[in-house]
Amino acid sequence: MKYPAPAPGTLTFRWYDIGPAVPSGQFRKLIFGGQLTTTVEQLAYAFLSPGNLPPEGSYAKAIRAKIKALGSESG
Repeated sequence: MKYPAPAPGTLTFRWYDIGPAVPSGQFRKLIFGGQLTTTVEQLAYAFLSPGNLPPEGSYAKAIRAKIKALGSESG
């Protein structure tokens, strides 16, 4: 569902990508990737609804797996 932006009771999230490489000492540009506007209520529901939460311990498991993978790449 789309919501008007900006409007009272809404939040707009924008994301960007880093532009192409530039010579040392110069600044890279940011490239607008898109935006999503939602209501404060919908955002709260997303965090409070158990159906929207990952299984317990899934973040720790993913972090441990990444650390292990990074360790095996360097050795």
